Amino acid sequence: MSAVNNSLSYNLTHEEQKNVLAKAFWALIDLYGFKQDVVARFLYLSPNNRQPLKEYREDLSFPSKPLVAMQNTAQLLGIHKNLGIIFPEVSNNLDNAKLKYSWFDAPMALYDGKSPLEFIKEGSEDEVLDRLKVVRRNLDIQRAGR
Repeated sequence: MSAVNNSLSYNLTHEEQKNVLAKAFWALIDLYGFKQDVVARFLYLSPNNRQPLKEYREDLSFPSKPLVAMQNTAQLLGIHKNLGIIFPEVSNNLDNAKLKYSWFDAPMALYDGKSPLEFIKEGSEDEVLDRLKVVRRNLDIQRAGR
């Protein structure tokens, strides 16, 4: 079997991809300690309706129309990867872990003195993905300059 055909045998179905991304999403929510209003924005849900959030959390799943949640998760994973490179967690270096997991809340000149999370939240629901992309792109640039 050729290398191309061999790699195709590992393709995940859309449902499997959705499940993997949902688990990654909820893991990132825990790591960064995002609050319910932020989680709801990432999932394109009303922050006032707690029951669906609770159910998705318990099931480690996404809403029935998961495209936006999957796209947002992909951006969050890219941000998480960049932060891992910028703030490597070397043994006994708790400062880097602290910096990495509090990074979303740190005010930055790049966002006019706001934190990346504030920058993401200040946009409309339709702008969350675009704002996540901006944050990720800024980290890509920062990482490349290292």
